[in-house]
Order: sequence, then C-alpha cells, then structure tokens
Amino acid sequence: MINNGKLSPVEELRNRLAHNELKDDYDRLNYWQYAARLAALGDDSFFQNETVKITAEMLKERCGRGIREVMELEGEELALAIIDAQDFHCFKKRRGKSFPEVNAYFAEWEDVCETVSLDDDAADLLRGFLTVFNIPEAERLPVVNTPITKMQYAVLQRMKLGGHTVVNEKTIDGNGYKIRCSPQFQ
Repeated sequence: MINNGKLSPVEELRNRLAHNELKDDYDRLNYWQYAARLAALGDDSFFQNETVKITAEMLKERCGRGIREVMELEGEELALAIIDAQDFHCFKKRRGKSFPEVNAYFAEWEDVCETVSLDDDAADLLRGFLTVFNIPEAERLPVVNTPITKMQYAVLQRMKLGGHTVVNEKTIDGNGYKIRCSPQFQ
C-alpha cells in the first residue's frame, strides 16, 4: 500500500528484506528478525526462505547483545532494543524448536525486558510501534503489549499499598492503556 507516494511501514519492511544483500552475520540475523515480524503480521513469505542460514551461536550472541542493550539504554533507544526482543520472540515462536539450545537465552532476554523501567519516551515509542505494526496480542511480549512507565508503575504500587486490586483490562488516567500486572501485583 502506498500513501502519498510513500510505502507503508510494512511494505518498507518487505522491500528491505527483498533487497537485503546478506553480506554478513548481522545482515542474516536482521533478515530473520524482520521476517519474523512480517510472519506475525500474516506474511510468512520471507520466513519460508531456507537459504538464509544462521547458527545457534549467532543467536546466542544476539541475545547477549540484546540483554546488554535493554539493561543499559533508555528512552527511544531502549524501546528499539525491546522491539528487537519482540521480533526475536516472534522468531522463537516459529523456529525455537530448531534452536533448542538458544531458548534459555531468548527467555532471559524477554525477562530482562519485563523488568526494565520504561521512561515516557520508551513507552510512547512502544505504543507507536503497535499502532504501525499491529502484532497479534498472542505474539506480543507483555512489555510491548502494555508499556508501563516508571510513573505509572509508582501509581500502581501506591494502589497496591492502598488495598486496591490491580487487574488486566483496567485503564490509567483514562488513557485506555491496558495494565500488565507485574508479579508484585499478582
């Protein structure tokens, strides 16, 4: 779909994959990352490409880098690092059985994403990501499904201390964002 002479973000992603030169391991990992996102959106044509080879070792290294990024970055860069984890979560759902030795690394990366404190910029970018790439809810990491900022988390803690029960599907400040319950609230 073209809007005002521009490709939609999904079409841009397809175009990027179709023209990816796959020069090195980084390019091959990016190929699978974005192919997994498209597959989650219903287009598995790139995900069926068996000629783009990656190894468990490449995936382990990528998970390690992703964990470091999530732990060290903030703002929009943090959100982009979480989006990377989201893409590889989609990859794991489809190809995790092919790389069983990597599943613990994926799980650790996802756990780090769930425990990181988001600032307003990170939460806003994650919400925007879902607006552009409407990944099905069953495919989403909880932090992507419902980004909670440090301030919102503080409000939730205060509600918990006040004897209120926090459950999914409630809204904060009328914004309509679903609350993902951290283990502290369950």
